[in-house]
Amino acid sequence: MVVAPDGVGRKQRWVAAVCAGVLGGGLAVAQTSTPPQLSRQVPAAQVQQPVGTITGHVYCSDTQRPARFATVQVLSQDGPTAGTVDASNSFASRLPRALYRPVGTARTALDGSFVVNGVPAGDYYVVGMLNGYISPVAVARMTQTPISGAAFTHVEAEHSADVTVSLVRGAVVTGRVVYDDGAPVSGVAVRVRVVSSTSATAGGQMGGFTPLGGGNFGGDGGTAITDDRGVYRVVGVAPGSYNVAAMVETETSGRAQLGARGGGGFRGPGQILNVFAPNAMRRTDARVVEIRGGETVDGIDLQVALAGLKTLTGSVEAKADGHLLNGGNVTLADASDSSLTRNAPVDTDGTFRIEYLPPGNYTLTVRGEDRTVSAAASPGGDGGGRGRGPRTDVKRYQAATQAVVMGDHDVRVDPVQLDEVKAAATPGAATASQ
Repeated sequence: MVVAPDGVGRKQRWVAAVCAGVLGGGLAVAQTSTPPQLSRQVPAAQVQQPVGTITGHVYCSDTQRPARFATVQVLSQDGPTAGTVDASNSFASRLPRALYRPVGTARTALDGSFVVNGVPAGDYYVVGMLNGYISPVAVARMTQTPISGAAFTHVEAEHSADVTVSLVRGAVVTGRVVYDDGAPVSGVAVRVRVVSSTSATAGGQMGGFTPLGGGNFGGDGGTAITDDRGVYRVVGVAPGSYNVAAMVETETSGRAQLGARGGGGFRGPGQILNVFAPNAMRRTDARVVEIRGGETVDGIDLQVALAGLKTLTGSVEAKADGHLLNGGNVTLADASDSSLTRNAPVDTDGTFRIEYLPPGNYTLTVRGEDRTVSAAASPGGDGGGRGRGPRTDVKRYQAATQAVVMGDHDVRVDPVQLDEVKAAATPGAATASQ
């Protein structure tokens, strides 16, 4: 029993009695009860699968010596057996999907040995990758065909599978990239791209992906960066027919970076030109380099001749009232070769500009929008005394296309007028109007 101190009122005595009862009851439960047994159902994905081990050695076929510190990758064949693309997405259609699912990696020791533990039971390809040697994975991506020339093994639970991986040395493609006045073009990516119908539109003048440190991506047989002399050297190229292209970034417009960080910089990403060897802007005019296997092909030089190219400019306005739109983008595609495709934004003043265009017939596609920034919301809306900041409303317009002929002079097209995209009526609004 709890006795309240002298001078404590009725309310205080009642509170003291309640607290004592709660604490006492809680202590009694803790002394006489056992903790409840909690059961947790383990998700199926977390249930441990029976696993095995893959061991082996990687050798260089040209030297018959161990491939030291090479990368070993274990690939599951339960993924797609051939690359596919999504034709409904113009950007995704240029990206090859993963052909196989990697389940483990390792690096070889000085004697070329490797161990990959924890491999689920099943069938796998085991591939080795070393600079200068052909990667079966890169060839599969490049040709969009099933993987070939790789070791294949079966893994059983609690057992070890031993494989031997042989690396085949690839060819070397080398040359120099210079401007039309002979000055070296340094620090640009040079890609060796396979010649095939599936890659006819890949890597257009929109630019592309350059793996850091070189490598293979999609239709690339390899990538290298030019040095201070403009010299490039692409290694590990598999047999096949290729074009060689230098990706030259031409963005020159700067824009200040506002805010506490200060400074300034390019507004990027800018225009990237694919210049094909020997000096072509269109892939149909590019030189074809034949690789038979393991040889060195030198003298594949590229000339970046930009001085005589022309510029296309224009503006975008609303058809209803003629006011200039403050956003959007334009695409200019060569009528005969889709590898020559350029993109540019519609600036806030409603104008656009595409530089370094060779003579030819093009199709111009214009997409516009109006962006309106509303005033900041009133403070306190989130309960913390802070406003939600300004809101941006976007009004979109229908795309328009027109033919453009580039000749010996710069071209400025007439203002492109676009119709506003009308919002579709909601079912509720349609019912209410009936």
